[in-house]
Amino acid sequence: LTTKLQESIDNKWKNCWPVSDLRPLVLLDLVSYLFFIKKSDDLALIHQNVKTSGIDNFIYTKEIEDFTWSSLQNLPDREIHQLFIKENGVIGLMNNYAKLDSLYSDYFKSPLLIEPTPKLISNAIEIINIIETNDKATREKIVEYLFENLNSSSKSSQAFIPAPILNLMVAIADPISDDTIFDPAAGNGSLLISAFKYINSNNNSVLPSPANRLSEFKIS
Repeated sequence: LTTKLQESIDNKWKNCWPVSDLRPLVLLDLVSYLFFIKKSDDLALIHQNVKTSGIDNFIYTKEIEDFTWSSLQNLPDREIHQLFIKENGVIGLMNNYAKLDSLYSDYFKSPLLIEPTPKLISNAIEIINIIETNDKATREKIVEYLFENLNSSSKSSQAFIPAPILNLMVAIADPISDDTIFDPAAGNGSLLISAFKYINSNNNSVLPSPANRLSEFKIS
């Protein structure tokens, strides 16, 4: 790899901080997920197969009807993010694609390790664009370089609980808004965030407004 190419990749990687340092595997998981969306869309497999599959629990909105990988390049980060995570959005589309016996469908059977932010999606797309605009030999070197970044970012020896297990732990604890929640090894705060989401979604003590939500909790 040239120095210029390495610097370009490093900039995209660093733009994903703190995830790129604390949970680098999450970033590679997102890059892989998006990469296979691109490959599936390049072959016009997604809409064709989902529409003819007989799956009746997915609603095609105009945005999804018009969705292509190339169309993402012209959208602002937040619009890309919203298109992915909303109900009957891109992630929902790919969840249905995963149910089919189609090329690349196996790669969507496992959920993303984290719900991506606009910044993560944007930088992951740009990393994929860097990979795809180079020749085959260089693409292989880029992938090797990304795994080297994974290894170097993991030297902190920190371990993070997968989201499904984390959510199960919170559900078992069944916290309410009057509880004081203490996490002595907060790390990236995922346990506290999961507890906050659980309380706000599952208890009757609904918070008055988004601006005041965090101030209503005794979280340490």
